[in-house]
Amino acid sequence: MTAAPVRSAKPSPMRARDTINFAVTGTITLTSGALELNRGLNIIGPGATNLTVSGNKASSVFYDDVLSGGNFFLSALTVADGGTPDVDGGGVYTDSIFTCTISDCVFKGCISDAGGAIFNGGFGASS
Repeated sequence: MTAAPVRSAKPSPMRARDTINFAVTGTITLTSGALELNRGLNIIGPGATNLTVSGNKASSVFYDDVLSGGNFFLSALTVADGGTPDVDGGGVYTDSIFTCTISDCVFKGCISDAGGAIFNGGFGASS
């Protein structure tokens, strides 16, 4: 399997949201399940070749199931090894009224029943 870059033409973080700017490099391996998104959030890494967030082949990497909605912006990192065969959305799972924008990221080694890299099961939009 080869890594597939995901890019948007003019990426920009969503305004008036909390922002996490990763200043670390290397690999962050999740050991207690997916990172849950419960509000609008911008997550910005130092570059897809510099930072990997790994689901450790045990869970999705990013997970949102908040029906109140929100916006999620993910940029400049690699999402790896997310999901298991019985989980939807190995890399990113959304099931809400939610807008998910992904820019300059690489997804690799993510598996699931539906949406190996990204699963949007709600009424939101992904780009």
